[in-house]
Amino acid sequence: PCYVAAQDIPPGASWHDSIGKALYSTDALFLICSPESVNRPWLNFEAGTAFGRGIKLIPLLHSRMAASDLPAVFSPFNAYRLEAKQELEYLIANLNNQFSGASPSESMTAAFNKDLVQAIGAKHPEENG
Repeated sequence: PCYVAAQDIPPGASWHDSIGKALYSTDALFLICSPESVNRPWLNFEAGTAFGRGIKLIPLLHSRMAASDLPAVFSPFNAYRLEAKQELEYLIANLNNQFSGASPSESMTAAFNKDLVQAIGAKHPEENG
């Protein structure tokens, strides 16, 4: 499942505690990187926590951001463009193989694309031709 703080933290719960628990129970952290988000302290806090725990950091480029635009701290990690369907399919297949040893089904690929892209409010990759 994809943890999205704005959707997964119950009303009245501590953001800090909820995000901290989620970071300690994950195998990979998708960093949604847009020109605005890469300058926000929480993105750096979450990335630093994940890096310190040895969690895979995967920058996902949003709002037409290029890998060359990433801050130096994120540049060593392979980044994937959310607007590029082939890059997302490669990422899904690679992660699925690493974590389960199986090839992803088309429905898994579609579900990942739909859920993740909708969670961040981006246009679905299939709509980009």
